[in-house]
Amino acid sequence: MMMVWLARYAVLRLLPRSGNGHGIMTARYGGLRLTLDWLASEHVPLREVLVREEYWLDRSWLPSAGDTVVDVGANAGIFTVASADLVGPTGRVVAFEPNSVVLGRLRANVRQNGFSDRVTVLPVAIADHAGRGTVRNETGNSTIARVHLLEPDETARGEAVSVETLDEALASAGVKDVDLLKVDVEGLELAVLDAGTATLARSRRVVVEVGGAEDAGRIEALFRDAGLTRITRRSAGPDSGAMIVFADRPDAA
Repeated sequence: MMMVWLARYAVLRLLPRSGNGHGIMTARYGGLRLTLDWLASEHVPLREVLVREEYWLDRSWLPSAGDTVVDVGANAGIFTVASADLVGPTGRVVAFEPNSVVLGRLRANVRQNGFSDRVTVLPVAIADHAGRGTVRNETGNSTIARVHLLEPDETARGEAVSVETLDEALASAGVKDVDLLKVDVEGLELAVLDAGTATLARSRRVVVEVGGAEDAGRIEALFRDAGLTRITRRSAGPDSGAMIVFADRPDAA
């Protein structure tokens, strides 16, 4: 199936982009029905999550039935629906995605896989303070769109979004303990976790994609302060060139 998708993408990328959504295709992979924009490189998270399984340190990191998973930076929902499939109807997934370009596909992927009973989609950005922001997507690649945090007197240019802290957003959603927290927000990872210390203290496992070693070191310090002292770094796949930091507790099952 992956080879069919790759062949289709090779053809699609040669065509000029138009307003009719010709880059958007729905297909099945790994038992999941996924709608992605191939011209916007949304197949990259598919390879990262489902093919190479980069966000699981090993098989023991896969969510189990009844688990609570939080996905900060859900994009079109590959990690969200993969987790929802694993946690089952007794589990819960909370997905944060402020980018309206991919939000419709995220919701469609949740709905068409029958996971609306266990997934909460929140269209807000997460950072170190509540306020306002804009989504900036200068390249047209929705997988690397960035959130710019606005100063109180700054005028929004581009798509305006609400910004909340992770601790406040999860409290409002009624989430307490977290079995797996995943963060991938194109450079705002440290800001997310700086105001997410209460969440870290209640998380069993955390996985973060980080662009640089400096941020990784500061994030690891936050992990240790929260008792997440088993820390592992490894390189992400060739699609990103980033690194992935995993942390869990010494007594994590």
